[in-house]
Amino acid sequence: MIDLDPDYPRKYRIYESEEQMELAAHYKVTQLYIDKFAYGVQGLYNQHLLASPSYEGERDLKTYPEYSSYTRDSLKKVIEFSNRCIHLPEKPYFRGDYHTNYKNACRLLKDTAEKLLPLEEKRLDLLGLESCAGDLPTCAEYEELDKKAISIYKQFQSELWDMAESAPYLAN
Repeated sequence: MIDLDPDYPRKYRIYESEEQMELAAHYKVTQLYIDKFAYGVQGLYNQHLLASPSYEGERDLKTYPEYSSYTRDSLKKVIEFSNRCIHLPEKPYFRGDYHTNYKNACRLLKDTAEKLLPLEEKRLDLLGLESCAGDLPTCAEYEELDKKAISIYKQFQSELWDMAESAPYLAN
């Protein structure tokens, strides 16, 4: 919407200088897609878990059907929108430290998505196999792959929180 407004940033000069809305918007879109991915992965896992004959745990698991079909697409969107964020040219109304910090956070998101994408492709392939999807808790290959992906995601979260210590607006 910012790109489509011919009066931007004139009408919003005070808001932009105080809130850094354009930078934040580029970052937040990317962050929303990584969150959509995480909910989707959890939902798809829970769907298969609930259908597994050997699963005897809690039955009230969230399946996030609005996200679970889009995990691959969500990661691709993280990469697409993080590229936009990373390549956003510096503008006179940007605070230099904000511009740098948002770009670094977007690089972290992009790197994480690029690491997760091939694992997600493999995970989806495994869920398409009856030998794995038929009884998820007994699929050792899935569990191993899941541990790798969780480790990458937790590392991302840790690095993002480290960044947010010096730039708290990244955590909002």
